[in-house]
Amino acid sequence: MKTILTVSLIILLTQVLNSQNYIQLKDGSTIENDSIYRIHENHVEYLKNGNLHDLPKKNISKIINKEGTWIFDTLGNVIICPEDTIQQSPDKPGSNLNLWWVNSGMGSISGGYGTAYNFNFSMHSNNNLYSMRYTSNIVILWGNDITEFGLLYGRSATSKTGQASVSAGIGIVRGEKNGEFLGNTGGWFSFDRYETLTYYTVGIPLQTQLFINLCPYVALGVTLYANVNPEQNLGGGLICLRFGKLR
Repeated sequence: MKTILTVSLIILLTQVLNSQNYIQLKDGSTIENDSIYRIHENHVEYLKNGNLHDLPKKNISKIINKEGTWIFDTLGNVIICPEDTIQQSPDKPGSNLNLWWVNSGMGSISGGYGTAYNFNFSMHSNNNLYSMRYTSNIVILWGNDITEFGLLYGRSATSKTGQASVSAGIGIVRGEKNGEFLGNTGGWFSFDRYETLTYYTVGIPLQTQLFINLCPYVALGVTLYANVNPEQNLGGGLICLRFGKLR
């Protein structure tokens, strides 16, 4: 008997707690939910039974959950919301997201024949993008290898479908250049030989990215990059794969 009463109390308590999280529609019906995931410009995302659902704001009368109460007008605008969540629920979609990701890619380089490799770690908050970037240009013909490490700041726009950004910053560049002429190899496929000199310099890294989300944790996209420095500018395009908290 005690076991039956205990189970009944647990079920009742669960129902009471769940009933505190609901969305009331303008037609008078209600939708129980686990939590409000995000309030966008035109719709609300809510979590129910582990799945995300969309609901147009114009259909909502009010939202009640443990964080407080949101009241909507006839056009779907939020007219009352909890004070402690005002900054967390702006009308501009994607502006309040605290996201992070790691992406890596491979592609082409400018100024020679070779391959570029890139590793990028970024954090996104309130449309601000903070990134650390490592880029390596491996030149096969008519050029010298260059590597770069940079810190970048940019502006980013995110949505459920993807992300776009433009960034710039400051970085350290390590490269190689020709020194003293050492002679010619001779033969049918002769080429000139030079002393290899290694240099370090400060540069300005530039970057623009466009990614499409394949799921909330994986995205595919392109990166255009450059570094302007006193020794040898570098740049190119990359196909990249991204992992992280993307939405």
